[in-house]
Amino acid sequence: MSESKYIHMRLAMNLLKVLKAISDENRLRILNLINQRELCVCEIESVSGMTQSNVSRHLIKLKEAGLIDSEKNGQFVFYRMNREMLVGFPFLKILLDQELAKLKNCQADLAKLAEISEAGLMCIREACKKG
Repeated sequence: MSESKYIHMRLAMNLLKVLKAISDENRLRILNLINQRELCVCEIESVSGMTQSNVSRHLIKLKEAGLIDSEKNGQFVFYRMNREMLVGFPFLKILLDQELAKLKNCQADLAKLAEISEAGLMCIREACKKG
């Protein structure tokens, strides 16, 4: 198999993983939040109203698709967007920056994220990072 054919097949496989990962509304909501800033599971739970197990299950699918990265500090794991994927698949940037803002659930999530952040109810990063 030629190198260009291999690269094409790899991109196609990655695209399929990405499309499957974003085919769920809850995963889109999570991506919308993580696109704003790095968050831990407890923050995503607080904003989305999903259970910890549900959030974790969706985060695994997003990570497997390469859409997000994580960093573990003690017992806490922080999730952030994999910005390289936005370069590799430009439609993702449009989706995250423009299209998700049109969905009522995503609008509500961002409003709640701002509300609990302003109230100081977000995860205390330094405490989390110290473990």
